[in-house]
Amino acid sequence: MIRMGLIGAGTMGALYARAFSQSSAAELVAVCDLDPGRAEALGRRHGVERLYADCQDMLRAEELDAVAVATPDFHHREPAVACLRAGVDVLCEKPLATTMADCHAIREAVRETGRRLMVNFGNRHKRQVCKLKEQLDAGALGPVENVFIRLREPIGKTATLEWVAKTTPTFFLLSHCTDTVMHLIGGMPRQVYAKASYGVLTSRGIETSDAVVAVLGFDGGATVTMDANWIMPDGFAPEIDFAIEIVGRDGALYSKLRSDDMMAYTQGARSVDYDFASPDPLGHTSGWWFDSVYYFIECLERGVEPQPDAEQATRVTQVLLAIEESARTGRVVEL
Repeated sequence: MIRMGLIGAGTMGALYARAFSQSSAAELVAVCDLDPGRAEALGRRHGVERLYADCQDMLRAEELDAVAVATPDFHHREPAVACLRAGVDVLCEKPLATTMADCHAIREAVRETGRRLMVNFGNRHKRQVCKLKEQLDAGALGPVENVFIRLREPIGKTATLEWVAKTTPTFFLLSHCTDTVMHLIGGMPRQVYAKASYGVLTSRGIETSDAVVAVLGFDGGATVTMDANWIMPDGFAPEIDFAIEIVGRDGALYSKLRSDDMMAYTQGARSVDYDFASPDPLGHTSGWWFDSVYYFIECLERGVEPQPDAEQATRVTQVLLAIEESARTGRVVEL
């Protein structure tokens, strides 16, 4: 049984707690959050009595096999490094970090300790992405020429994020797009050009961008366009709009990277996404995100290195920072 700890009892932390609690291979034994009340509420919900406000205290007191780091994007370095140096494997929320200095510190801790670290870019476990990867690896399209990927979310969801002013659509949304594209087509972007738009969120007193569009030139010759915004109107039926088009010399692949074949018409029209989290016949919550968590647990059981690791995730952050720099300066950034 994998003894799991959890750092961060917010929205994502609650999902990790649910995943560990219903796993037959893992046990959630301790929860840590700067807010004791939030840790207590989550612990009570899942029968966890070992609660902490400081991750160092938790690491000293508990015999843990692994820890999920579910803190905000910009606060992964300290808890991840602390866990690794305590001899504990890490499942880290995406992205790995928001600065190269933080990425390098985490990566060095992985190298020095020999522990495992996986960044939870869970979209890799979507059935659509697995099938796209299978087709591309089989050479169905020939060399990839062009990719378009978009991710859009309603403003009502954006406004509920407590630390929204401390992030951007680049880190919050394009991180998913960047890892998905790099996972599917391989290689590394060498040129990055991006534009960001402002106005809607700033008018609400939230100092961050509304949308980002980035064009990436990959070393394999492919041109990738990524489009992300989180200001879609609250009546936006898909709630989350995630789609990809991949064009090669010998063909093309199109996919909506989410389930949207069920529509609900109640107070307003909306599509029902049951791939992320839905109850199975036994009452357990299942879906691609949970599959990603269980993949990490199984890798630990089997002694396999889970992917994406710190090296891959560092490259994603390098691209995200280039997007931010290009959007800020208006210049093409070479990588």
